[in-house]
Amino acid sequence: MKVRILVAPPATGKTHFCIERVIETQRTDPLSAVWFVVPDGYQAVAIRRRLASAGGVMGVHVNTFGSVFRELLELAGRLVPLAPPPLARQLIRDSIAIVYKRGGLDYYKPIHKLPGFVSVVQQRIRDLKRAHICPEDFLADAQNSPPRLHELGLIYQTYKSLLGEIAWADREGINWLAVEQLETRPQFAPAWKLLVLDGFDSFTQLQYRALELLAERLPEIIISLPGTTTMTRAKIECISELAYLLPETRIAPRLGRLDGESLVYRYGKHINRHQEGAEEKRLLYVACTRARQKLILSGHVANGRSPDGFLGRLVEDAGFDINEAIQSPGEWFQSRLNTEEQVDVLVHTLDTVSNYHWQEVVDIPADEPRLDVLYHPVPQPARKHVADPDSEEDDLALRDWRATGTKHAPAVAVDLMVHRALQRWLFPGDEGYEALMRATAIHEGLAHPAQRRAAIRETNKLLERFMSHELWSEIASAEIRRHEIPYSVKLAGGKIDMGVIDLLYKTERGWRILKPMNCGMKVSSWRKKTSIFLRWSATSRRCKSLSTRHPL
Repeated sequence: MKVRILVAPPATGKTHFCIERVIETQRTDPLSAVWFVVPDGYQAVAIRRRLASAGGVMGVHVNTFGSVFRELLELAGRLVPLAPPPLARQLIRDSIAIVYKRGGLDYYKPIHKLPGFVSVVQQRIRDLKRAHICPEDFLADAQNSPPRLHELGLIYQTYKSLLGEIAWADREGINWLAVEQLETRPQFAPAWKLLVLDGFDSFTQLQYRALELLAERLPEIIISLPGTTTMTRAKIECISELAYLLPETRIAPRLGRLDGESLVYRYGKHINRHQEGAEEKRLLYVACTRARQKLILSGHVANGRSPDGFLGRLVEDAGFDINEAIQSPGEWFQSRLNTEEQVDVLVHTLDTVSNYHWQEVVDIPADEPRLDVLYHPVPQPARKHVADPDSEEDDLALRDWRATGTKHAPAVAVDLMVHRALQRWLFPGDEGYEALMRATAIHEGLAHPAQRRAAIRETNKLLERFMSHELWSEIASAEIRRHEIPYSVKLAGGKIDMGVIDLLYKTERGWRILKPMNCGMKVSSWRKKTSIFLRWSATSRRCKSLSTRHPL
């Protein structure tokens, strides 16, 4: 086990060091599995491009922490369907309703039906899960706390129970289950040669715990963190927490100056600050110019403080005293912008929002002067939506559903299910195969049971056809077998190409690439992947012969 934490100001070479270490690892062991973890998808694309420009790599997975947790859970054989965001929100709403019917809501009773309350509860439950706090512990600590915390704990406990009844998990639940597998199975260890974490300035408790457990099982971990002599308390606590959890860690604050911010970083902050303000103004301009009859802006404000964002700009332009409205909750105030546009302001508190009468009428005359119509929806003429198969704006999953109905499975979903089975090398009759297929079908949006069964039947047929082929025995007994190998290379002309090689294996006759052809892959794309592998093998001197097969 070797853990290194690189602490340096931004734009001083931390990411460059991590990329060089990945390239060096690939040179010594070209087929080793390397995971490069970044905070979001935008940074993942940027890292892949930098890896390609640095000479190209194969087998380097550039993903977010969520992908790491899902990979660990699947490698451990625990296959749990991921609840999509709409389902998770509906379960939160159901949990609130159940606790209310049981008489468990008193403090939140006036607002328990409001959409904003559902959003806040959902975020609080996410925070609790990320902090590695279970409902039982939270309720135990909330016994002597304000009632609002106890009520939140009851909702959290009910939500966990509802997810357990359908045997699904939300995103934070997947992360929690992955950590549980690491805690309860000391012998379980992913075959990763190197784990790199770059671009983070803090971690959740679940991520801290995962790093602590992975440090005992992986050969090398590199963590880069921004740091200066004027670091915030949160960043100092992050470094201290890592040093405490990973006692063997080597902290290397040598990649640049620690006495201040670099010129590039200061310039980047200056540009970013102006871009954020310009983006807010642009969105407000678009909203104001697109609204035909009225524009509704909602937000929150504290006594003695000006609102942020859109509301703050409008209040400032109207010359309106927001504290006057705060002192008179539930009453309407009127002002005008510099452009003579009328602005109506209403401030509610927790006590007044439940007593306010929200009218149901939607037929509003154009010259209606009353202020109480502000929250009424603007009536729109009914339009019948006609699906256009050639329209790029039409949702792909929705087009598949319209075309196939519930009795047939979309080809896109079946193709992905075949790939997932090959990636885990699970086939009909193997332990865990049915769970993998069910979880994959649900993840692809096949909500109807009949459609899921049709997708699994079609996948079984394709995989059984493959198992009857002589190539299946050859691959199963191969000396080396790698599945779903990501690559990032720089092609002639400077173009960056990123993709995945489905299956690569080595026999006595040399290396072979397998491409399942059930998805109608273009031959040109297949040849391009073959040429990319040949270029990589020539660089690494690992391949003397290569052939390609596509049995499905």
